[in-house]
Amino acid sequence: MINRFLSFVLLTSHFLFAQNVKAPVYQHPPNALQLSLNSYRSVISLQPFKGSVISFKRHFGHNWGVRFGVSTYFLENREKSEYEKSTDINKQNNFYYQKGLSFNANLLYYLWNRSSLQLYLGSGPGFGWQSQKEINEKQKFGSFTWNLFIGAEWYIKSRLSLGLEYVFLYSYSESRLERSFAPDHFLERNITTNAFIRLPIKLIVSVYF
Repeated sequence: MINRFLSFVLLTSHFLFAQNVKAPVYQHPPNALQLSLNSYRSVISLQPFKGSVISFKRHFGHNWGVRFGVSTYFLENREKSEYEKSTDINKQNNFYYQKGLSFNANLLYYLWNRSSLQLYLGSGPGFGWQSQKEINEKQKFGSFTWNLFIGAEWYIKSRLSLGLEYVFLYSYSESRLERSFAPDHFLERNITTNAFIRLPIKLIVSVYF
């Protein structure tokens, strides 16, 4: 899927730049509200939009723009299993929840903006916090990210567009793990991670005003 998307971007770029460079800039309002879905599969499978981002975008001139986004989610799962249904022995309740909040800011540069199909590059930082808990374990995270991305945006109308983004990011995170094995036995551990991550292709819906 990624190779197909990159091939599409390259072929589209070749076609667009082969056109008359004096074509007028495609006109649209300067501001937009955006919903960025972490994966197009969220739409196909109707799964919860975990990792989705709501953003505000502002264009400055014909080639530059900025975008500020926020993402929050809460996931809870309760399962009750009975190993012996005829008695009250060995009943177990499984509980799990996960919640998170993140912010990001991006600078955008439009490579081509002279048609309803536009190409752009972007980069910027992000900050996030997350916690999760199970029956005998809980963990808290804090993270800093810096991302680079390439995107394509298609204006269905001057005030409505659909887009795809391919994102590559660096992530630094610190977390604290607490685990209990018995009433008097605990494990506490601090974990630091550095990673370069390639994200699934994002689907973005934008409404301009």
